Amino acid sequence: MSMKVLPVCFLSGFMALASALGADSPASKPMPDFCQENKNLPDNGLTYCGPVAASNILVHLDRNKFQNLLDVTDPTDSDQLKLIQLLGSNRYMRTSIHGTSPINLMSGLEQYITDRGYITSIKWRGKENGGKYSAGTELPDPAWLKKEIENGSHAVLIMGFYEKLEGGITLFLRSGAHYVTLNGFKSDREIFIHDPGPHSGKETKKELYKLVPIQDDCRMGSGLGGSTRSAKGYWMLEAINPINPSPVLILEGAVVFKIEDRVAARQK
Repeated sequence: MSMKVLPVCFLSGFMALASALGADSPASKPMPDFCQENKNLPDNGLTYCGPVAASNILVHLDRNKFQNLLDVTDPTDSDQLKLIQLLGSNRYMRTSIHGTSPINLMSGLEQYITDRGYITSIKWRGKENGGKYSAGTELPDPAWLKKEIENGSHAVLIMGFYEKLEGGITLFLRSGAHYVTLNGFKSDREIFIHDPGPHSGKETKKELYKLVPIQDDCRMGSGLGGSTRSAKGYWMLEAINPINPSPVLILEGAVVFKIEDRVAARQK
């Protein structure tokens, strides 16, 4: 597959991020789909996919259940922009010219939710060390993710961009990664996402992706001549109706989190 250069969030480590929520319900206000390209963000928002993807979830939850997550009762796009700027600050996710690391996204998200008066539990599955958030295995399994969403959690996904090289052994070479917002499952192996990247456009849309397991004999790495690892257990994301040509997308990690009211938590 030919590569197309996309304006994405690059990280100094192995990951960038994406975010996930249970599907919009008919009774709830729909989840926003904010575009990271914005003149009011550093570098026009080039590396702000992490805070943007997380903000989609927080705004959605504020509108539908947890009304103290923001200072306003019905957040506008302007209010969400202020939230994104705050999340990307050094107090929270520490977003830089290299993007937002998974550990910074999780610790920043936890700190923000705590500051707003709520309790949260966060789980991580992915290549990088998740510290206290690690959920026991490095691979983000779709079955695990779906079960967590069905049990009332929300999630942040991580899509890696790869070029597929065919030869004696199929090799996936990584060029970057990106945060997106998961907005529910259509089936066990089909998910809806909100993509904050400008390549997705600025209008709100739910993009459908199919999860396809990678064959056991494939390898993945960061560059020609560098070290590689088995791609066994990883999943590709294939767009059902792609908006633009894209590199191979691989699910590299998932942040899953749940928010609770302090009073309700004490009553359990």
